Amino acid sequence: MVQPMCSAPTDDLTARAFALHQAGDYGPAEGLYRDALANRPDDVNALHLLGLLLLSTGRVAEALPPLRRAVAAVEAGAAAPGHAVLYNNLGNALLAAGKGGEAVAAWRRGLGLDPDLAELHANLAVELLAEGDPAAAAAFRELWRRVPDRAEDLCRLAADGAAGSGTPVAEHRALAAAWMGGDPSDAEIATFARVAARVLAPADLQHALGRLALGRGAADAAEGRYRAALALRPDHVSALAQLAALLLDAGRHREAAEVCARLLGLVPDHLAALCALGDAHAALGEAEPALAAYRRCLAVDGDYAPALRNLGRVLTRHGRPSEALSWLERAVVLAPGDASAHAELGNTLQACGRRAEAQASFRQAQSLRPLITWPAVGGKPAFTALMLSAPGAGNTPVEYLVGRAAYDAHFVNLLPGLEPDIDLLRHHGEVVVNLISDADEGRAILPAAAALVERLGKPTVNPPDRIQVTGREAIANALAGLPHCRVPLTERLVAGDLAASEAAAWWAGRPWPLLARPAGTHGGDDFACLFTPAQLAAFVGRRPGIDHYLIEYVDYRSPDGYFRKYRLFFVGDEILPYHLAIGEQWKVHYFRTAMDRHAWMQAEEAAFLADPASALGARGMAALDAVRAAIGLDFFGIDCALDPAGDLLVFEANATMLVHDDNAAQPYKTPYAARIRQAFGALLDRRRRR
Repeated sequence: MVQPMCSAPTDDLTARAFALHQAGDYGPAEGLYRDALANRPDDVNALHLLGLLLLSTGRVAEALPPLRRAVAAVEAGAAAPGHAVLYNNLGNALLAAGKGGEAVAAWRRGLGLDPDLAELHANLAVELLAEGDPAAAAAFRELWRRVPDRAEDLCRLAADGAAGSGTPVAEHRALAAAWMGGDPSDAEIATFARVAARVLAPADLQHALGRLALGRGAADAAEGRYRAALALRPDHVSALAQLAALLLDAGRHREAAEVCARLLGLVPDHLAALCALGDAHAALGEAEPALAAYRRCLAVDGDYAPALRNLGRVLTRHGRPSEALSWLERAVVLAPGDASAHAELGNTLQACGRRAEAQASFRQAQSLRPLITWPAVGGKPAFTALMLSAPGAGNTPVEYLVGRAAYDAHFVNLLPGLEPDIDLLRHHGEVVVNLISDADEGRAILPAAAALVERLGKPTVNPPDRIQVTGREAIANALAGLPHCRVPLTERLVAGDLAASEAAAWWAGRPWPLLARPAGTHGGDDFACLFTPAQLAAFVGRRPGIDHYLIEYVDYRSPDGYFRKYRLFFVGDEILPYHLAIGEQWKVHYFRTAMDRHAWMQAEEAAFLADPASALGARGMAALDAVRAAIGLDFFGIDCALDPAGDLLVFEANATMLVHDDNAAQPYKTPYAARIRQAFGALLDRRRRR
């Protein structure tokens, strides 16, 4: 957006040059401007117009000196409102030269001379928006207020199709907020809609109003507008892209994938849609379709950083970190300011055993983004929660528990040797939630977390000092002797204390078979039932530098020959059922069972969820209550069964257990997961009030 000059040229050479300039005869015009400046080196008009000619012909570096000289000449005298145009054009040249900060300063100086110059307001607002500066909203509002006839330009900006070019959801929100100044009144929205109806097609109008609704935090209204746009024009690419992003952000991953498929049917090479499709499949646990979508995206543009980052993330989470490494290294080169890319690279390096390099990546991520915020849904947050975590320290999984909550959740990673910003953290949480939940994996960082919690002085859920005493051996000791509660004998074999060949002798006198697993592990991938001393020596010998837990094997088969493992969660004073897994082998994990193929198993699980006491009995429920009191955490899960005597058999109790609502095969489970999520939010609210 350029303006011609401050005033009519007074010099004859400059006037003749300007006439040629307006006629598009740039070569002779440039020569005359230079002749005029040879006679009068400080002629503001000649300097300004020469700079403008050079800028308009793409010679940005050459345009800056005469424009700067013109500004210096003006400021040496008395600047007048007419000189605001000069500052506008200097800002345009600075922006073209990649000097956005200086451009903003030039435009602000021009507005000081002429606050009604629309071009200055528009240029300033758009650049502030591009820089992510919250002052963009005020700049757009000022443009709207002072120059209402620019409303049509704002409407066109609203429907500019940024979604179709892959603008992230966060930028859509910023743009929508900027149209009206961040929080438009109903009257402003009505004005916007009235003006927009004159310049936009009906489908584009619905799309623009949807983006405005999203900027106000009204996701349901935005979805309605996008769907209205698509009803009017099913091939509206921007509306499809916005709708897919909205559904993905709302956790409606299957719907998001379907909308992405529609969009890709129209534009097969749509980068944002391909990446979003991968994100949707990844969230659904569908690794191979996710990887295929990311690879399709990178086949179109091998430098598309979000796809590189997310491809690496999925590969790492599915046990392929060495394959992920090159993708993530490429992502951080292309997007060095992307904190998430550095964090994912750190996770992958850690999985590859390269801990020192991982810590460097985590530090880089922390420097770029000290806090990660998951904003509350539905407008103003009910409260704020500060979530403490640490890479590789066995954190409580909170994607489902905290995602799209009624409160703002601010996450901070604690890193060895890195002092957190106490003042920053104090202002981002009425309640602290310690997510570092594995006493073994978090051993090195838990003392620092405990010291931080003490310094913050805030109400805290799962304080770190309580986590420190919840290792498997400590839990077994804490629960030993509780009425109707049986805990298998659990011993920790410390690395270096004994050679592998001596481990069997160490277990002498205890019952065989036994279960063995490396300390700090969960799940069943590195968990074995051993029947002989030779098997034990071989198992421990594979990891000579790692502590191991050796656990008494208890045969907990039911009379029908099946093994049943129950999972419940303790949330404050509540004990809430989560699932029942029924299997044919002793190592029962839900995803390894045939629960999705047997109606009788699902019926039994549904009965347990509806009435846990019907499955566990009064003795089992009383034992659970005793476990809750003995462990003393605010939030944790338990995996348990009934032994042949009908007592509660405790396998594991800690806060690292997963809650999710991906229950397409067993939809009856979803309300019970939702109860745990609701209870977790209520626990945080109660604790912060205390």
